[in-house]
Amino acid sequence: MFKYFIAVIEEKGVSNAAKALGVTPSAVSQNISKLNDFYNDVLFTRSGVTLVPTTNGLNLYHAVKPAVEELSTQANALKNPAKAKRTISFLSHKDVDLLFYTQLLNRITESQFDISLVNISSGNNEELWIDDLVQRKADFIISTQPIHFQGYENQLLLREEIVSVCSGDNPQGHKLDDEEGFFDLDYIAYTTRRNRQRMFSALLQDRKDTRNIVYQCDSMLTSLYMVSNSDLVCMALRHHASQFKDSLSLSLHPLPFTEKAEIPIFLSHRKVSNNDTTLKWILNQVKDIFAHYKYE
Repeated sequence: MFKYFIAVIEEKGVSNAAKALGVTPSAVSQNISKLNDFYNDVLFTRSGVTLVPTTNGLNLYHAVKPAVEELSTQANALKNPAKAKRTISFLSHKDVDLLFYTQLLNRITESQFDISLVNISSGNNEELWIDDLVQRKADFIISTQPIHFQGYENQLLLREEIVSVCSGDNPQGHKLDDEEGFFDLDYIAYTTRRNRQRMFSALLQDRKDTRNIVYQCDSMLTSLYMVSNSDLVCMALRHHASQFKDSLSLSLHPLPFTEKAEIPIFLSHRKVSNNDTTLKWILNQVKDIFAHYKYE
């Protein structure tokens, strides 16, 4: 009924509203009568050949117009998902965003989809991200651990090597090449936690983390910049450290352990309906972007 009511106001009459909607004038009149009866009120008065909304009619118009437009948008999205405007929300570390976010934005711009891509994470606690995904606050997450719930899918996107980093002129940089010296330096610690431990502490496996942590930071890029201007040390993804090695005069060192230290990066999401072509397209683009990463 409301679409007839809105049309009569905007088209300034029953006949014009009927033409705009592609229905008969009697269909419009009948629906206006039903609304009058429902609200037990007169929503229009006649001025010549024009119907003029009463004060209550105008108030109702302003109240229901946004809701009707939203319902119309959602209905169109179900009919033709590829052409509907869509906000895709996700959760990810800001440092992981560097691996895919701008590339994905460029692909969206060049596509037929009208998508707004939003990272809604407000912290680096992956356990809370899983809760947000389950509560449907996000469409997918990119994290260092898979989700073990029925109805969800995980894909390993990448295993990224972790390296220790110091400035190129750090007089103690050589200590990073042996296990004893590695624990004898002053570190900037990455605050992101995995399985309730600092992410890089979890990589040490059975070793006790005796690093002297003098500063904590939730950004690898900030850590790399601070390291470049001090005698401090940090650990970072090889990709990020390599990107800024020359510009910040950094020295990169593999962790001095027998086993190679790597961080897994997973894409996790609810099982996607075949009708949701927009989300399926986004997820495939994320997978494709990560598939192109190759390191020496």
